[in-house]
Amino acid sequence: MYAVEFEVDITDKFIEIKDYEKVANKHARVIIIVEDVLMETTKTSVAGDLKKYAKPELIDIEKDVAWEKLAKDKNNNT
Repeated sequence: MYAVEFEVDITDKFIEIKDYEKVANKHARVIIIVEDVLMETTKTSVAGDLKKYAKPELIDIEKDVAWEKLAKDKNNNT
């Protein structure tokens, strides 16, 4: 068995394999491990990320204020 391990900064969709001749036309198992916190957080939406800052007691007030502003803006535009 021949094994090679290397680290690389992925800047393109292609990764160059050093000593390609040793593995050319061979079956291989490729494992990519990315140690990056951002990969995990991209699964959530921005709203999900901001949820920790939510104040449930203000939701009804904020909705009322938003609707009032929308109504005023609509009346001013007509």
